[in-house]
Amino acid sequence: MNRDNCNLKFDLIAHFIKGQIAISPELPLTTIIEVINEKFQFTISYKKAWLTRTKAIAMVFGDWDESYRRLPRYMVALQAFNLGTVVMWDMILKLQSTSIGTKMYMNDVFWAFKPATEGFKYSSSDMH
Repeated sequence: MNRDNCNLKFDLIAHFIKGQIAISPELPLTTIIEVINEKFQFTISYKKAWLTRTKAIAMVFGDWDESYRRLPRYMVALQAFNLGTVVMWDMILKLQSTSIGTKMYMNDVFWAFKPATEGFKYSSSDMH
């Protein structure tokens, strides 16, 4: 009777817990299950708790796709306001199965602030 009500949708639960997620994005799934049980008298499944936490994180912090779209602009701002900052992108070229051709995907991005790179100029042999 009280097991995982199908009317208790991800959006409703996510809106309910997003305040807690803003404080603690790694809110344990068991805590989410307990909170929902106390509030709605239903025990949601572990999977529903995980999907709900994922949705609430996206509500609070934005989704992964949007974060990746913003990353290049963030890196440009980082370099503009922290002169000497080094940013290196590692991109992967992937062939598309459609007629689109190839597409570039980000594999990694590395950045270092000027004080960190300046510190590498001096090796241990120079210090003696």
